[in-house]
Amino acid sequence: MKKTLSLKMTVIAMCMALTVSMLGTSSQAVAASYTKQQKQVLSLVNKQRTKRKRSKLKLDPKLCKAANKRAKEIAKVFSHSRPDGSDYFTVLDEYKISYNTCGENIAAGQPSAKDVMSSWMDSPGHKANILDKSYKKLGVGYYKKKNSTYVYYWVQIFTD
Repeated sequence: MKKTLSLKMTVIAMCMALTVSMLGTSSQAVAASYTKQQKQVLSLVNKQRTKRKRSKLKLDPKLCKAANKRAKEIAKVFSHSRPDGSDYFTVLDEYKISYNTCGENIAAGQPSAKDVMSSWMDSPGHKANILDKSYKKLGVGYYKKKNSTYVYYWVQIFTD
């Protein structure tokens, strides 16, 4: 009877270790899936927020997908309205993102994360979004379209 109990305990412990291992790999895989541009923008955003005693934002995979979609859209129509005329935040519904408050920054023409962040920080409205205390999550979108007007297209989507 003790051997059976001991064997069951060993199997349970192995299953728990495997589950924890898989969870760790899963979150590492998500972190590894962010692009260089997304990570750079997040780092620069959090430097600005830290300077002003704001909490750091976290990249959110769904928000990044929504922001990437918006980056492709602003290459067609540079606007906070989507090409179909709807408001930018309707993209959040497509990715089943729940929020109480949200904001969007868009930019075009800046070739690097440093350049786009400098542009956003020089604009009072964009800067306000970056520093807004209510935001906790960030999605960063980046799209490069050669032979287009601006070539580089950037989007930040913020949610609580």
